[in-house]
Amino acid sequence: MIARLKKIPFPNKLFLVLALVFGLLMIKTVPPLQAPDEVGHFAKAVAFSEFKIQPKSFSDESHEKTRTNKKNWNTFGFKLPKEIKSMNSYSLDKAGKYEKPPYHYIHNKKANKEGREWVPTGGITNYHFFSYLPQIIGISFGKVLGKPIIDQYYAARYFNLITYIVIVSFAIWKFPFSKLGATVLALNPMALFLASSTSGDGMIIAVSFLFIAWLLSLIKKQTISNPMLLFSGFLGSLSNRTDESDI
Repeated sequence: MIARLKKIPFPNKLFLVLALVFGLLMIKTVPPLQAPDEVGHFAKAVAFSEFKIQPKSFSDESHEKTRTNKKNWNTFGFKLPKEIKSMNSYSLDKAGKYEKPPYHYIHNKKANKEGREWVPTGGITNYHFFSYLPQIIGISFGKVLGKPIIDQYYAARYFNLITYIVIVSFAIWKFPFSKLGATVLALNPMALFLASSTSGDGMIIAVSFLFIAWLLSLIKKQTISNPMLLFSGFLGSLSNRTDESDI
């Protein structure tokens, strides 16, 4: 086992240790729903875990209007547990300041446990299912164990971080050159921040790293088989994202 560990390239070891340390610190210290549009990302992950695939459109009277010039913003969403709305209210009102874990402000515990409410997906309505696989697994584990939404949320963050580390570690190993440079890019604080949240961007960034590493590994090949081309197209499609701001 020790001999095998010695064969692992230094950049991979460096990334694994630093990404794990700083990622776990972010999960521990950053309050819920602080990543960009994270309430929409978490809402989609919860909806997918409940086998709700297509968001529904609601009229302006069905929800609070938001101050934005984007006409489709908060037009679509899912019926989800009210506790998610409470988490978002805490995020907007408190921003995690001067509070203790689990950083969750609940106005009415009974109402939150019993009711469901429309939760908008903001500008990330068109993110595809694959971007939320780690979060869905974490949320599903929480449901099986009978944990509340806040615990499911943290489980989704842990699974998202672990998946990011695994995929990017493989990508760094696959890079034919400049592995250390790839490691530095993968340790970008914003990338780690997204990976340690429930944002679907963490998965997209990880697959993008793998996509680039895969393409670079094909440079020296004399011929490229059809399966390799298909796999390249598959990775390319997964590394793409479309949100409301792109429309």
